[in-house]
Amino acid sequence: MNNKNLKKWIFIYGIISHILYIILISIAMIYYPGGNQLNPDTIGYSFFTNFLSDLGGLSSHSGESNVISYSISVSANLLVISSAFLIYLVFFNIVKKPEKSRHYHRLASSLAMISCIFLSIAGIIPWDFNLYLHLFFTFTSFLIYFLAPIFYAKSIVKNKKYPNLYAKIFIVLFIVMTSHFFVLLLAPGAETQYGLLIRGISQKILVFTWVIVIICEIFGGLKVYNILKRSDTSEAL
Repeated sequence: MNNKNLKKWIFIYGIISHILYIILISIAMIYYPGGNQLNPDTIGYSFFTNFLSDLGGLSSHSGESNVISYSISVSANLLVISSAFLIYLVFFNIVKKPEKSRHYHRLASSLAMISCIFLSIAGIIPWDFNLYLHLFFTFTSFLIYFLAPIFYAKSIVKNKKYPNLYAKIFIVLFIVMTSHFFVLLLAPGAETQYGLLIRGISQKILVFTWVIVIICEIFGGLKVYNILKRSDTSEAL
């Protein structure tokens, strides 16, 4: 299999895995026994007052075993993070010129790949096993990735062969990330009902926006792949 075909299959794998992530997380929510940080007596998983991290606990807040939900959640996390890492690895080398575009693309991809490593560690550490480590790797991953969408957008804008639509999509992700950052800084803590609600909703908006954005950017990558396939040389853009 040559390099171009490998890129194509990585893109296809990326689309499938990100869609599967949403399906698996939805299934994990169904199997979550119940309880949240403020009320251990709630039944099942609440989209608004439970965090995605709750799915990755060995026990639910109600005190019941959460092994099924945990197993599905960890599998979903590792699936989507591994595929995202491969996508960013392809993105690292997909832009060769102009030089400024290449530098921004590689900087963004480097940040994204490092972020994936931290996020994968956070994804396999149950919050009820070591909350400090779980939060440390989660927030560190978020901070490392924070400027990556901006650098990707700058790279695309500076490249005439890369549709600017995909730069705008990255800007949307950056806006959502910035909004979530201010929620973390300024919103009431999760020990209050309002704080739990707004933080829980904000987290899910961020995660599902990221999944949708990556799927969109994969289609952008496929456009670039088609350009390369039609080219007489092996150089990217």
